[in-house]
Formats: sequence, structure tokens, C-alpha cells
Amino acid sequence: MAALVGRAGGAEAARLAAAGFGAGCAAAGLAAAGLAAGFVDLGAINHLRSHTLRRAMEAWERVGVSEPPASGAAMDAPDDVYDAALVERVRRFQRLAGLDADGHIGPQTVTALNIPRERRIDQLVANLERQRWTTAPVADRLVRVNIPGFTLAAMRHGKTVWDTRVVVGRQYRPTPLLTGKIDTVVFNPTWTVPRRLVQEDLLPKILADPAFLDQAGMTVSMRGDDGPIPLDAASLQTLVDAGQPLPELRIRQAPGAQNSLGRVKFLFPNQDQVYLHDTPSKQLFNRARRMYSSGCIRVEHPLSLAEFLMNQDERWPRERMEALIAAGQTKAVRIDPVPIEFVYWTAWPDAQTGNLNLREDIYGNDEALARKLARTPWK
Repeated sequence: MAALVGRAGGAEAARLAAAGFGAGCAAAGLAAAGLAAGFVDLGAINHLRSHTLRRAMEAWERVGVSEPPASGAAMDAPDDVYDAALVERVRRFQRLAGLDADGHIGPQTVTALNIPRERRIDQLVANLERQRWTTAPVADRLVRVNIPGFTLAAMRHGKTVWDTRVVVGRQYRPTPLLTGKIDTVVFNPTWTVPRRLVQEDLLPKILADPAFLDQAGMTVSMRGDDGPIPLDAASLQTLVDAGQPLPELRIRQAPGAQNSLGRVKFLFPNQDQVYLHDTPSKQLFNRARRMYSSGCIRVEHPLSLAEFLMNQDERWPRERMEALIAAGQTKAVRIDPVPIEFVYWTAWPDAQTGNLNLREDIYGNDEALARKLARTPWK
């Protein structure tokens, strides 16, 4: 990060100081790096020209790259040629912005490059403040989920030893910021569908397709005076047609390959009933923006996470886990608690290169936090 320090202009440095981030702040280098950009507005994508893109790349590299190319070298190529060197610079920007690094100048890349300077300042100030909120101790082990980064990191003594892609909550069902301790791993889990999802998501599907329940391995019941009353799709349709309220419906999905929680889930006590789990929808991990859940975290490589959590004394090698899954029976295993924290970081420096990672503010939190900080009387 030291290579990035000292690039802020006077106005930006003054704003940092007003926000309480002086030279003594551990993340001051990140803020200083981000505020030097004379960002170039690319304009509409259908009017994009290579020489404008080169200037935009130069502006970005002054901000986000610890060792940007020399200015003259960057401008040697013909103005109207999208050459291999410029393609690679665009790919680097896309990687650091969390986009598909294909070198194609599509709408998402143009939008990311066109974010104005003031919004980037808000983003950096907001993320510096969030660094103050990290409450998890530097423990032997820690699981950290970065919600807008769509990643999970397994950490030892503050260093990432393994990471993986995750799916997080939709914008209208956001994943909350949580801390806790993972204490249970469940193999071949069942899924009791939350009541809200029963009413909003599953009931319309069941009524539209009578075969849906059997195909999904689900059973439905309704609370009665003498215990649960099993229902099929036809019974549900009859109740709906009669105007019968259905507040006590219970839908349970059996374990198996089609189960929405996949083959493994990870529990930690919290009031939001949020947990981590596997998923049969593996294709979603190939997308750059991964907001598809109802708040829980879907993990791309759940058995690798289970190994990190469970196999400290080599009693739970992967082969044992795979045999347990193959047996098909639900089994909950209590483990030594491992701290977990969910963070909302849309800007951070790469630990190896010092390059600045920026992510989309998927839940719209950066600007609001920056405004609150601007009204805070720092001393």
C-alpha cells in the first residue's frame, strides 16, 4: 500500500482529514490512492474511441495500480487501434472491478469507468469507516464473507489461506451484516422452507405446476388440531379456490442432489436465520454479479470449507465427508466454534500487489454512509 500513498490532491486530503482519516490511519494509503483520479468520462458506448479509452485507462491506473505504465508508453499506439496492450489493460481493470475480464468494452465496463470522482471518494471514505467496524479477533481461524465482493475467505492468524466464490442475497432480500461462530456442519440437510418464501415463491409454483412438489422432492403439510395434515397440489388448489387462508403451511424438502441447500450447510447462531450452504445451481458461480439468494450464503466449494472447519486433527478428511454424503442420511456434526463475520467492502487494496479493488455498491450503502460521515463532528 505504501506505493499508493501520496497521490491525493489537497481537496481530497482535506476531506479525508475531515472524515477522521489522518496519516495515522492504517488504511490512509488506500484513501490517498483513490483520490488522485482525473477520471475521464467515456460517454455513450456507441461513441467510444480508442484514444478516449487510453486516457481513461491512464486515469484509472493512476488511482488503482501500484505501478502504472509510463504515460508516454501508454500513448504510443495509434489512437484508432484497440491493440493487444490496451486489451490487457482493460482486462486488468475488469479484474480489479470484479467484472468478467474478457477485454470487451460492454455496458458494465463503461459504467464502471464512468463513475464520477465524487462517488469514488464517497466509496473510499465509506470503506475506510467500515474498517473500524471489524470486530472479529485475529483468531487462529476466521471465515470472512465479503458481500459485495461475492467471496468467502478462510483465514489463519489474519492471513487468507483459501477463498471461494459465493452467492449472496438479492437486492430486495439483502444479506445482513452478521458476526458469530460456526458450530455445526450438517451433511445431507433437509430444508424447511421459511414461511415468507412459502407464500411469495413456492406456493405460486405449486399451483402453476401440479408436478412441482414431486420433482423437487418436497412435501406440504398444514397445522391441524390433531397434528400436521398432509396436502398435495390438488388439495392446495381446492383451499385456494375456496378462499381459505394458508398461514400455517409447512414445506419440507428431502435431502438429495435436488435439495436447495445442496449436500452441506453450515450453522452459526443468529437472529436472522442466515447460514451458509451448498447449492445444486453451480452455474451461478460463473457470473460476475451473484445476487440470487434470499439472504443466505451459497458456497461454491462447501467441502473445502468443511475441511477448513473440521479437519484440524485429521479426523474429518474429505473421503470421510464424501462417504457420509453418499450414504444419504442427514447428519449434524458439532465442531469447535470458528468465528465468522460478514463485511460490506466495496474497496480494498490487494494484499500482494497493492492494486485497488473496487466493487459495485450492490445494496446502495456507500453514498448514505459517506453522507452520515460528512455530518459527523470529528475531533
